[in-house]
Order: sequence, then structure tokens, then C-alpha cells
Amino acid sequence: QGCNGQSFALCNQGKWYTSPCTPGTYCYMSGGVATCDWSNGRPTNTCAISGSSSFSRRADLTKSSLITAANLRPKPASAIANIPTRVEFVAGDIVDNKYTTVVKIQANKSAFTGNWLISFTLPTGQTVDTTSRGSLSVNGSTVTISSDRSVESLQNMAAFFKITGTFTGHYALPDTASAVFLST
Repeated sequence: QGCNGQSFALCNQGKWYTSPCTPGTYCYMSGGVATCDWSNGRPTNTCAISGSSSFSRRADLTKSSLITAANLRPKPASAIANIPTRVEFVAGDIVDNKYTTVVKIQANKSAFTGNWLISFTLPTGQTVDTTSRGSLSVNGSTVTISSDRSVESLQNMAAFFKITGTFTGHYALPDTASAVFLST
């Protein structure tokens, strides 16, 4: 994975794919994961964001990606208990028929509690096996991840975690429009 200004790059089976970030956001590396986010005062030039400008010069990069579409860009999640949030799904490793997806939840204005859950619909042909945060429940194509209150902060402005699973056919990110977030 890598960043190049307002785009991120993923290597899939030896080939680089670039995808644009949502308009107004920039790609930043965080713990080895490329994430599109608002600048919030951070540098927005290509070299300062990615640490390297080599992605823009590689001949094997393509201009399109099979995993980014308008309906997958960060959007407000359906918020229960009046906590406006923004949800983003970011593709991680994709090897054979296994995938890693980063789930990024951000509060828009006020913090949410350590007792939260997010529910979303998986694309056809996908399963989720693990989550790196909280507990996982799957009912058909609906995934619910609930926080572990014993380890969560009392107030949170964001939650980031990985889910892993398998897919048949082509890999796709969950549709952000299907995400529902609840904090009590």
C-alpha cells in the first residue's frame, strides 16, 4: 500500500492499482495502512504524505481500480442515538481468496461512548472470520461488530479496526450506505 497525494495505491497479484480519495481528502499512511482523511492541518503535498513520490513514476500503475466506486467513499453512517458518524471501508491485503479490510469510524462532532456497535452488509460471496477489535456476529450477509467495554475508552472520536475473511469471485468493499452505528 502507498499514498500519492489524493490517491492511494494497492498492489494486487504483482500489479499496482491507484484509486482516488474522496474529493477534499488526502492519503496518509498510518501503521502501514493507506487511509484517506481530511488534512486537519497536516501536509498535503505528495512527498510529505507518502514519504516517497515513487508511486507517481511507476510505469506499472493503472488509473482505475476494481475496488473503488462512488458508493464506497466515506459517507455518514445511519446514526442511532443522535451520534453523527462517518464510516469508511479501506481495502487491505487481498491474497488468493482472502482479504483484510480496515473499518474506520469517525464521530463528526461529539464523542461516542465505549459501548458501541456497527452493523453493515457484506457484498455477495464474502464472509468475515475475524475482527481486531470487539466481538463479531454474522447473520447471513449482515455483520455486527460490538465493542469490548472493558478495553474501550469512555469517550471516543474514532475507532479503527481490521476485519478478515474470504470471498468468491471478485473482491469488493462493503457499501458504506449499509452501515448503521449505535453508541449508548
